[in-house]
Amino acid sequence: MVDQRAIRKRIQKRKNKADDHQPVFFRLLYHTLMLAMACGICALTYLVNDKLGIIDVPAAFKNWSFTDVSEWLPFEGWFSKDKKEDTVVSSLPTYSLLEGNKYANGTNQARLMMNGVVLHVEAKDAEKSSVTVRQDNGVIVTYGHLNQVQVKQDERLKAGDVIADYNEYIQLTMLKNKQSVDYNTAITP
Repeated sequence: MVDQRAIRKRIQKRKNKADDHQPVFFRLLYHTLMLAMACGICALTYLVNDKLGIIDVPAAFKNWSFTDVSEWLPFEGWFSKDKKEDTVVSSLPTYSLLEGNKYANGTNQARLMMNGVVLHVEAKDAEKSSVTVRQDNGVIVTYGHLNQVQVKQDERLKAGDVIADYNEYIQLTMLKNKQSVDYNTAITP
């Protein structure tokens, strides 16, 4: 019994010594990194607030300037009060009238003139396919004389999306309120 008590005391001493001998360097490193992260978060929050003006900063802190630090941070354009419009990279497709209802756009790809929904796809032999699209402005456009149709019925498309390929010309039939309209009316929002 005495031996068991002595063994338990020795085990307890070893446990206490193991807890006391944790590496001080790692604890110091951990706490230093946590402090650096907290300071970084505070500084970034201050910079973002300086750009957006979300919270009114107390007068004591208004004199603080992080401009030297923020010059090398790459988020000058990330946060701005003015919402900038997206820059259009490519222009919308324009078709030139050849004769009758035959048009060409300078490429061999039939592109959608305005945003819309595909109402009907009729895929036949070469140069016999057609696609009918209801544009957001209410105009129903049938693209005819197509080769390889690349869209499906009920598919939502954006202006400029490729509908199909064509050879020499594309037939465009444009209707609004069941009456034929010209090309300029069809592309007017």
